[in-house]
Amino acid sequence: MNDKSMASGTSAAARCAARADHRGVSRIDPVSATAYIAEMALHDILILPDKRLRQVSGPVKKIDGGLRKLVEDMFETMYDAPGIGLAAIQIGTPKRLITMDLAKKEEPRNPQVFINPEIVWSSQEKAIYEEGCLLPVDSGIF
Repeated sequence: MNDKSMASGTSAAARCAARADHRGVSRIDPVSATAYIAEMALHDILILPDKRLRQVSGPVKKIDGGLRKLVEDMFETMYDAPGIGLAAIQIGTPKRLITMDLAKKEEPRNPQVFINPEIVWSSQEKAIYEEGCLLPVDSGIF
């Protein structure tokens, strides 16, 4: 915190919201800024052979301030990488949670959050796209 923000009485939550707006990060929580988002954090992205990537992710059981902060942190980490998607397990958190933004560079950001996602149908049709994973392509996962 700098002297200017202390003198003005600006709350940590308001500073964080302003920082997120400045970086173009959309808020996932439409309510006003609160203490749980006081500081977003960049996380290290795990790479193979880190054994934590092989953990089975458990379901998210409740949406609370801790989960909201995790999602905000994941978006900040994903955008900083830069990437278009990030799973919680990639930052060492074994939860069934994914952040994604498929907007093109010239388009406004379109952050999406998937909580406890399930594949319920898949097409027999095949399509070829550029890989967007933050793990190295030669990691053996693909």
